[in-house]
Amino acid sequence: MTTRIEAISPSSSVQKTANKMTDRDVCSLVVIDDKDSKVLGLIPERDIVRNVCIYNNVSINSVKNVGILSSPLIITKSNSSPEGN
Repeated sequence: MTTRIEAISPSSSVQKTANKMTDRDVCSLVVIDDKDSKVLGLIPERDIVRNVCIYNNVSINSVKNVGILSSPLIITKSNSSPEGN
């Protein structure tokens, strides 16, 4: 099974991120560096609500993804067990 990963740029606004989440019907996006395609972090809906809408009282258009992304990500292979074997 292959699943497409939805991603966005760290320099995109949180507004653009929220719109893409809605358009793609996903609850989080992977943030990938524009220059070297390195995974920088993850932005779940919860981070947008807590870090932008509730606590910062700022315009969602003025906040960039790089300011709220969750990082570092712990990445594993799909066939790995929880014990790491």
